[in-house]
Amino acid sequence: MDKNQLEKCRLPLPETLKKIFFQHEEDDERGHYATGLFRYKGKNVFVNIEEGKWHLSADARRTLGYYELKELRYQFLPNHLSVAQIFPPREEFVNVNENCFHLYEIAADGEIEAAAESIVAFRLGVERAVNALQAAVGNPKNADKDMDYTKGKLVAYKEVLRIMEELFFSKSE
Repeated sequence: MDKNQLEKCRLPLPETLKKIFFQHEEDDERGHYATGLFRYKGKNVFVNIEEGKWHLSADARRTLGYYELKELRYQFLPNHLSVAQIFPPREEFVNVNENCFHLYEIAADGEIEAAAESIVAFRLGVERAVNALQAAVGNPKNADKDMDYTKGKLVAYKEVLRIMEELFFSKSE
């Protein structure tokens, strides 16, 4: 959608939404995107950036199907985003009405890959530290030195490595 089409759909923000609203506009090769409240094909569509991530909320008089949600996603959210409809545990589920649907940005370009690379790099750094500390503790030249501090660091680094293995890496690796 271009900027003029988007502005034709724009509605004034109610006071309750102004408190959480983050104003933003951007363009890509597919169109113009902006945060705000819009009326589009019988639906109220609220687009905002919350905690640095895009969020689209569509309020309709009836339930929306896959193709309608897909259309809203591509009309109102930049192409480079990955978004998802999320269903939290029942006790955390909040909705204005039963026909309000939400799409949340789950990762910006390259975020998942960058996070994975950082975790792997950190793991390698911790492994190197464990190896260096083990070598220092096991070195016969250090037999007469007080190595309690180094041994303590070794225990700490091994624990960090254990936690990382448990959280991020499979047991079969």
